[in-house]
Amino acid sequence: ALRARRDRQRGLIDEVAALRPVPPPRAEDSPHRRTPVDAWLALAEFVDARLTASHARLREIEEELTHVRHELDVAVDRLSRASTDTPDARSGTTLCAAVTLAGHGDADVEVEVEVEYGVPGAVWVPAYRLAHRRGGSDGRLLLRASVAQRTGEDWTGVRVSLATADLRRRADVPRLRSIRIGREQPAPASSGWRQPPRGLDDLFGGYDAAGPQPKSGTATPA
Repeated sequence: ALRARRDRQRGLIDEVAALRPVPPPRAEDSPHRRTPVDAWLALAEFVDARLTASHARLREIEEELTHVRHELDVAVDRLSRASTDTPDARSGTTLCAAVTLAGHGDADVEVEVEVEYGVPGAVWVPAYRLAHRRGGSDGRLLLRASVAQRTGEDWTGVRVSLATADLRRRADVPRLRSIRIGREQPAPASSGWRQPPRGLDDLFGGYDAAGPQPKSGTATPA
């Protein structure tokens, strides 16, 4: 509607701007007439006044149209961000698990199967709020969680468990060291100086019999 009003206003401006004084045709034998200057000036004043008002109205319509375009862009963006329950395309299956249940006899037994899997498109952010009165000795700590997901699945009524650990990181079971439980035993006392073992002097006998080694780089006199 605003575009139609703008186009009509532009057409009106073109019509008013096209107004020109046109003298009536004169026959060959008729005498010359005086130019109606007052009428021409009145027409010029009329055209100027109408164009001034028409251009002001056109500016108002264009400003209103710009504002409406901005509101439309904001509305379209909010609509695209409003919900992810109805994705544009179905999410592809990347993993398939086949489960086989083996029963005992022909008895009708109800079996509950629980499936757990990681969703890479879901995140959550914790928020802490501490309420404390001035002069008081106690307070109240509130924990809130903001959950966001862009998986393409409907999470209405889904039970969510939150964890601060990174599920994509490998986690091995730690190895616990053995702990001996019992009465504490006193540390054994040091024995101090001991006698050298027997035959220690004969250990270097061959080395002493070889004599001192010659020094490298020394010349033997002739």
